[in-house]
Amino acid sequence: MKNQKSIKLENVKLIAIPLLCMVVLVFPLILREINGEPLAEDISYYHTRIAQQISDKLWLPKEDNYLYGGRMMPLIPGLATFLAVPNLIFNIPINTFSKILPILIGVFSFLIFFMLLQEFKVDKRLTDISLFLLVISPPFIYTFTTLNDHIIPVFLILLSSLLYLRNKKFFSLMTFLLIPLFSIPDAFIGLFFFFIYLLSTKKKLKPFFFMLLLVSIISLVQYLPMILSYGLPELLDFKVSEKGVNFAFQNFISDFGGKFGVSLFSILLGISGLFVVWKKKYKNLLIYTLFIVLIVLSFYLTWLIVYLNFLLIVLASVGLIYLMKKKWESRLIKNFIILIFVFGLIFSGISHINRISKMPPSKLVFDSLNNLRLEPEGVVLSHYSNGFWISGIANKPVVMDRHFIYMPNVNQRNRDLQDIFYSINVEDITKLLDKYNINYIWIDKEMKEGQVWSREDDGLLFLLNYNPKILGIRYRKFEKIYSNEETEIWRVKENF
Repeated sequence: MKNQKSIKLENVKLIAIPLLCMVVLVFPLILREINGEPLAEDISYYHTRIAQQISDKLWLPKEDNYLYGGRMMPLIPGLATFLAVPNLIFNIPINTFSKILPILIGVFSFLIFFMLLQEFKVDKRLTDISLFLLVISPPFIYTFTTLNDHIIPVFLILLSSLLYLRNKKFFSLMTFLLIPLFSIPDAFIGLFFFFIYLLSTKKKLKPFFFMLLLVSIISLVQYLPMILSYGLPELLDFKVSEKGVNFAFQNFISDFGGKFGVSLFSILLGISGLFVVWKKKYKNLLIYTLFIVLIVLSFYLTWLIVYLNFLLIVLASVGLIYLMKKKWESRLIKNFIILIFVFGLIFSGISHINRISKMPPSKLVFDSLNNLRLEPEGVVLSHYSNGFWISGIANKPVVMDRHFIYMPNVNQRNRDLQDIFYSINVEDITKLLDKYNINYIWIDKEMKEGQVWSREDDGLLFLLNYNPKILGIRYRKFEKIYSNEETEIWRVKENF
């Protein structure tokens, strides 16, 4: 009788937890649809735009002409190509598929993670808690509710790992070799995990070096046309800023506003779990090393938090079970502390869902860019963080966007933009407007509230409001052609 109840309970859990995963991932999309908000995140508009080009031209584009002066593209833009295929075969709108794809990949990744825990013979209690904490973890929610560069690489790394553990090594290799087509950095991170696994299990490293060679060849081929034409990409001499992020630590903790950030409560439980597994000391030495390396690197490469999260979730689950098993002098205090952690983790997840539902671009930004779309062709000046929105929604080329690799003269472009934004020397600004053939200036609230300017009369804002005549034969004036509570659009008019 007990066995039957136990089997029924297991069957319920097998349905309930994946269903919870689906609900959690769908919820931000539903909230955005209710509020009339468009597709979240700027990078999604880059991928959907390239996907639409592939679908329209039935060919992989060699150059991105929505950057002024053009920019060469990888041989196979993986995610954009993946988005275009359902549109070509089944006529599914790219924008619709872009909203559904992260959720589907997220559910499959969740199920594969469950199977990986079974392969590592993790006990049922630890597995159940790990799956629950994964579903409500901010990095998992963010990764699989927005269209970003890491959704498919994360899935492929998990799938390749499962196939390898099940001794289907050829299929594991074929799966892994797809990763560089979507993200080369993710492919090398996957190789790093494989290297750690082989060391920790004391297996030969020959498969690692073989995969390293193949991944390196595929990565080289992806960028070979660019390397032959331009050599290695230009190193940035400026700090890349991100919307809404004011300090480095903010990105690491979701409760401080980080997109990829982990919950503060999962960190505390993870540290507790680390002390528990430390009892085995040298047996888990490589796991400790991996954990510490990922934490340190995540402060500089925030997307690594996506991978750190899987390890942290397991350690946090170990920590939570330790608190539940530990004998306390006061049962009341024990239950109170456990409830604080559980509700804290749940609150972090709910808070992150709410944040994603309000993630830019807002409806006002979308409306503004749709109005810009109706204007005659022309190059748009804005902060580089707005570049993908402008090219993707307004279908206008920009001076800069956030895809810096192989952007022609990227450092000089950035210096020129700074000169335009901050200078009040109208002759210098005119030369730079001519240099990039700028026809429109698009300004949002973020730019006016610290991202570029801190006062209404700073630099270019002063010139826009006063439209001074420029010395010499030519003069320019700026005409405001659209504005709402969050944005302004200015046309750069030229007169003789």
